[in-house]
Amino acid sequence: MIFTKTNLPRQVAIYILVITGSLILYGYSFNSSQNVALDVPYVQAFIDPQIYSKDFYVQEFLNFTPRYYHQKLISLTASLGLGLSLTYLLYYIMAFSSLVTGLYLIGKKFGHSILSGALLAFLVLNTHNLEATVGYTSIFRTEPTPSIFAMGLAIWGIYYCFCNNWFRGYLFFGLACLLQFLVGFLPGCLFIPILLRYAHKNHSLKTLIISLVIFVGFACLVYVPMKLTGATNSEILSDSEFIIGMVIFAILTT
Repeated sequence: MIFTKTNLPRQVAIYILVITGSLILYGYSFNSSQNVALDVPYVQAFIDPQIYSKDFYVQEFLNFTPRYYHQKLISLTASLGLGLSLTYLLYYIMAFSSLVTGLYLIGKKFGHSILSGALLAFLVLNTHNLEATVGYTSIFRTEPTPSIFAMGLAIWGIYYCFCNNWFRGYLFFGLACLLQFLVGFLPGCLFIPILLRYAHKNHSLKTLIISLVIFVGFACLVYVPMKLTGATNSEILSDSEFIIGMVIFAILTT
């Protein structure tokens, strides 16, 4: 648990202060993000279908795309009266808080100390514009892109799998798939060998089957509509996706 019953208000206040301070230092960029700028017309079209009713290009992308669930989530929240800018900021804060908390708990679990949890969160957040052999990458960017929101969910999938809570772990991987397919799908696949070993060691075939059903079920909610609408392609992984996958693989094999 993150908080204990003793001094709960104080612990919550410290947590909010740390997250707020970290977010201010890390930064946030909305208007300068090209990915967000390209996404806004489709979100606006979901909110008000009359805006781009005669724009053939926008109408084409109102059918199912890999970002469909993300755009629907943003449009539904913005339609409540929050507006797009505030909606993106709200989900970014939630994703940032979720990622920092998940990293802290993972570090604390393996390092058995508060310092190790804080150090892991600090190191991951400071991989911004990390130069690697295949290019530059950022595990968590300052722009409110779908991959950022998915990372806020996928980190809990990693945490719960490390805790051998496979149902919750693959539930979060599946939810991450809905927002950004590869961010949820890659770590879910990388954990499958460990899940197999756990199921074999504990004679728990039920855990294996249910976990995979949850994972495959969510993945199909993305892949099957993409396949039916011809939205799939055979492009290779991007630099960021490749490096994130390798980092997760290195953690699992150490």
